[in-house]
Amino acid sequence: MINEAFIKKVLKSLSKRRVVAILEPGGIWVIDHAIKHSDKVQEALNTCLLRGWVEIITEKSIPAGDLNNDGGLSPNIFNRKSHLYRITDSGWNRINNNHGWLVKTFFVALLTLIITLFGILISFPLIRDIMDNLLFK
Repeated sequence: MINEAFIKKVLKSLSKRRVVAILEPGGIWVIDHAIKHSDKVQEALNTCLLRGWVEIITEKSIPAGDLNNDGGLSPNIFNRKSHLYRITDSGWNRINNNHGWLVKTFFVALLTLIITLFGILISFPLIRDIMDNLLFK
């Protein structure tokens, strides 16, 4: 069972990926800050996919692999198949917590409106008295 913090961590780690080189022949992408693959990470990616935070770029799985512990290439570098994921707009909103800011600013605006209306209601009799004094003097 994975928790929400881990799901957000995996989503954030997707945002840090970048292509640093393209190997020839074959146009193979070398991705920096790639996600370490495990069952737990795959569950988090599937949850993000289910929630609409990521999309699969290619329907066909592509060859994937990891570097050795010393950072070198292993003889059997492509030891699995994987998908490429793209973060959607709602995924970026989740990373940047835009929903939280939207809710907070809505409540601040609502509170400002209530205080303004309250101030107008309180000052209305005072304004009427001032106008009566100026007009009938």
